[in-house]
Amino acid sequence: MDTTDSAYGDKLILLDTFDTAVAVDPSAEDDAKRRFMTLILQTAHRNNGNIGHVLRATNTSGEVFAVKLLKDNAILSGQAPDRSAEQSAAHLASTAALFEEYRHLCTVSHLRGFPRVYGYGSCEDDPLILMEWVEGTSLKQALPLLPHDASGGLTTQMVAAVGNAVLRALLMTQGLVNPVVHRDLSPANIMFRTTSRTLEQQIADCSFDPCLIDMGSATMALGDDTITRRADIWRFATPAYAAPEMLTQDIEGIAALRRSPAIDVYALSSILYQLYSGRKPFDFESTDAAATGSFYLVKTKTKPTPLEPRCEGDEALAQIIMKGLSVEQCDRPTEQQMLEVLSTYLTDAESEGREGAGSDAAIDIDSGTHLKVDVAGERAREILEQARHDAMTRRRFIIGGVVAAVAGLSVIGAATHGFGIPDYLDGIRSSLDDYTWDQLQEISLKIKAAETRSEAREIAKRYHLLDADGHIPYPCTKRVKLTNGLEVGAQLVGIRHDELLDGTGKAGLTFMFDAGIAERNAAAEPPSAGWADCELREWLDGDGLKLL
Repeated sequence: MDTTDSAYGDKLILLDTFDTAVAVDPSAEDDAKRRFMTLILQTAHRNNGNIGHVLRATNTSGEVFAVKLLKDNAILSGQAPDRSAEQSAAHLASTAALFEEYRHLCTVSHLRGFPRVYGYGSCEDDPLILMEWVEGTSLKQALPLLPHDASGGLTTQMVAAVGNAVLRALLMTQGLVNPVVHRDLSPANIMFRTTSRTLEQQIADCSFDPCLIDMGSATMALGDDTITRRADIWRFATPAYAAPEMLTQDIEGIAALRRSPAIDVYALSSILYQLYSGRKPFDFESTDAAATGSFYLVKTKTKPTPLEPRCEGDEALAQIIMKGLSVEQCDRPTEQQMLEVLSTYLTDAESEGREGAGSDAAIDIDSGTHLKVDVAGERAREILEQARHDAMTRRRFIIGGVVAAVAGLSVIGAATHGFGIPDYLDGIRSSLDDYTWDQLQEISLKIKAAETRSEAREIAKRYHLLDADGHIPYPCTKRVKLTNGLEVGAQLVGIRHDELLDGTGKAGLTFMFDAGIAERNAAAEPPSAGWADCELREWLDGDGLKLL
């Protein structure tokens, strides 16, 4: 996380109150208090929005957290500030805004691409949020390290990769009952996690692990902008990247406009414009906008310099970015439309790499052995069609919010369109995402049919689903597009581990979603009816299954 020097030294604090973000078993309440209520605030901190800043903290067990405090907090000074009536009113409003941020953090905490939140508490009567300390590098910091084109901007593929990663995180919220709009996307608020893969590895893979931080300006897409109404706080965003509607409060219908995902589309388009061209779409440093406070007028009365594509192939990228900078929300593309365009640049790059390797390219497998795939494409398609008719058609689902078993393949959110591939079409791939679901089904059946667990693990190793030490590599995820358009990752979590519903043994492969796909009420109606008649089960048996 971005850090700067601070005048504060390490400080031990004891929280007065603390409520965990998720329910805790009463028997574990004392453990939760010991874990979260005694903290050592450290000097590293990151300024975070208009009302607060974030400090790194550890508990007595050495776990690392992020603590978000109000800027006028009494915790670090050691004494309660002497506030006037006006300052006290502002403090109360800031407290309300901090709790609103906490509410939004809780909503997205379980989604990939957002920080985890642990709870909300107080110390010396000042509120705080306890959340994940994101180890990583911000896009702002990483910018000089990313591959650049001769024109001064990033390479086209790198621009698409960054946009793709951010859009996938934003689209994670679309599965929520009430989606969340971030409203302050900027290079400083886009982190690339480096816990599992270094930034250099992510750059080499052209695949980033983003985390969108600073939810201080976030809101729910549906309903009223409650904090604005309740506390008279009108939250703004970083002017260089913000949509015009985030820079004013006196136009008709502004409250509804400020709840639209189109705000995030505009901000991301501004970021991608900068990445591609090497300059921001609006250079406020060279205008009088800062002096007049009229960022809104600058963005609505003037247009950024058109983004010139470097080559004919970049025209679609340049067009979608410029369209995202439209003044009117209805003229901007949706997040899904942007993702579809950006994804083609990543897919095209991968295809070029495969074509350059030649049709008889050797595929690397264990111990330097090589295998040539030389089956003609037409013959392969014929065999696949026959295999779909001949292979098993029975599907079994176990859905308790976490697992679904599909014949020999346990999956959450995996859309399998055909089963079974003959062994002579069995190609070895370097990673999970390179396999089709048909191929994974066949691999799963081989693992399931192995006589011993050791033999099953050797099969998984051969297909690069386990590393040389017998561990599932990280990341080991295959992207899944559900029927509602939401894209999530299916993470491999087990090799011959989970029992199949039909009692025929263990599933060869077990997958789990890396993010939630929907929110539903799990409470029984009526309460005495239990799981059989609850709304969650009814949804899973109907619309839930249709997503797969």
